Amino acid sequence: MEKEAGLWRHWHCLLQCLQEIEYAGFDAERVGTWGNIKVAHGMAALFRAETMEEVVKYRKRRWNTEDQVYDETNITEDYELTLCIKSLPRFNRVGLSMKMLALTDVPVGFGQLFRQRVRWLMGGNQSLIKYGFSRVTIKEVFQRPIFYIFTLVQIYIFALMMQFVA
Repeated sequence: MEKEAGLWRHWHCLLQCLQEIEYAGFDAERVGTWGNIKVAHGMAALFRAETMEEVVKYRKRRWNTEDQVYDETNITEDYELTLCIKSLPRFNRVGLSMKMLALTDVPVGFGQLFRQRVRWLMGGNQSLIKYGFSRVTIKEVFQRPIFYIFTLVQIYIFALMMQFVA
């Protein structure tokens, strides 16, 4: 029993380390695309008041919504809002500040990780379908299959690792 507990502890540590490496890759991409990041993550995003006013007007014109900054039906509202800001008639950059520090917890169990990835995949698809094929989404549409492949490879690797724990 003690040996099993030790294996699970190592499994959770490995899962956490792999995700920290992955998140570091996300950070490197943000730095590399400084002036035009993919997602303004909800945990630490700041927007100009004028931009939010433009978002509300844009949503009202395009989808006939009332005073809506976030699309409350979208499961990845931060990604959807980023696409919305980039879609405004007067293009708005979505950048980052190198002075901002934000910390987050990563899923430490396979079930939690799986639910997170499914949510990201479904929410991303939901947003891309909503905005269609445009100057804002063209790169995202072509990168989507890579995200699917990367997620499937991760699941496969984790499944293989589970055989050693079980």
